[in-house]
Amino acid sequence: MINKKQGHVKPKSDLNKKVSGFSNKDGGAWYFYLLAILLITFFAYLPVLHNGFVNWDDDQYILENLLIRSINLKEIFSSYFMGNYHPFTLLILAFEFKLFGMSPAGYHMVNLILHLMNIILVYYSVLLSINETSSNRLCSIIINALNSFRIFPELIKTKAIFI
Repeated sequence: MINKKQGHVKPKSDLNKKVSGFSNKDGGAWYFYLLAILLITFFAYLPVLHNGFVNWDDDQYILENLLIRSINLKEIFSSYFMGNYHPFTLLILAFEFKLFGMSPAGYHMVNLILHLMNIILVYYSVLLSINETSSNRLCSIIINALNSFRIFPELIKTKAIFI
């Protein structure tokens, strides 16, 4: 849009343009839906903060892992752990160990935050993939499917083990 008084082009947000069929006049309805999905998901997964470490691999990765006791980048980036090379996982675990020590709630909170960030990425990806001619019904179906997937009871049960 050109502002004739000032003589320059006023950019319009691509996201608001893409989701114009889904938003209200000011383009903010999709913020509300995202916030609702995040809050529902957060409260659905909140009980995992009371879980302890699990016997799946937490004992090897956290309890017995000497690599995460100090943030030694050379050692972390040059080591295989449990037959795998994944230095970023070990680096994040080292930072978590520095912050939370042996308290499982901190590790679970970091994973819950990462899960919420993934919801935001999927939500924006869906909104950006919807073209301008999409109906509100299609958008509603997609958002409800996303929301149902994020708080489906069986997923909560399995994620609670790993988060």
